[in-house]
This record gives sequence, C-alpha cells and structure tokens, in this order.
Amino acid sequence: MKQRYGLGQFGQKSPAGVYCFLLLSLLAFLLSQLMEPLPPAGAVPDWGRRAEAAAVLLLLPILRLKLLLKQERLKRMAWELGVVSEAAGLGPGYA
Repeated sequence: MKQRYGLGQFGQKSPAGVYCFLLLSLLAFLLSQLMEPLPPAGAVPDWGRRAEAAAVLLLLPILRLKLLLKQERLKRMAWELGVVSEAAGLGPGYA
C-alpha cells in the first residue's frame, strides 16, 4: 500500500498533501482494527488479511449496487430498442 499511495503521491512539498496522507493512513489503520482484535502481545498482525476483510466488508456491497444499477440501465435501454420481449419480465409499463 505504501508504494501505491506513498507520500510522493500526495504532493509531499505541501502541508495539505502531508495531512491528506496522514489522514488516509489513520483511516486505513482504524478500518483494519475494526476487522479483528489485535493479536496477543509479541505476535505480528496480518495486515494483508485485515485489509482484505475490510475491502470485502465495505467495497463489495458498493460494487454490487453499481452492477445492479448498470443492469437496470441496460434493461431499460434494451426495452426502448425493442430487443427485450414481454416474456423476459419487462412489460410496456417498465419504462
């Protein structure tokens, strides 16, 4: 993650860029802490697993919603073009 969103990507010569980097780093840390508790003292947490759990929990519902919206838009477009018949579950009152 440091390589993709390093300090250089946020304009490290400006204070706003540094603040943005620190804020995003803190947010990523807090999200990973919410996924599972810290391991016992002396053990190293698996940050990759925690990041994956946060992505699954937060991003998958958003992606699912975007796909459903795109599907609805394509159904409407197909209905307007006359490609979809009433047997497909779309009646004349759909649009």
